[in-house]
Amino acid sequence: MENTFDVLQVLSLRPGETIERIEEMIGVWLDRERVSRV
Repeated sequence: MENTFDVLQVLSLRPGETIERIEEMIGVWLDRERVSRV
């Protein structure tokens, strides 16, 4: 999962945008996990 996150990109955002970006990345990761299990 660490490979999915661009930490520097996330930290450069304002707090509200940071939370949105993290949620978006987690959603992408969860989608990949679902697909890989099918």
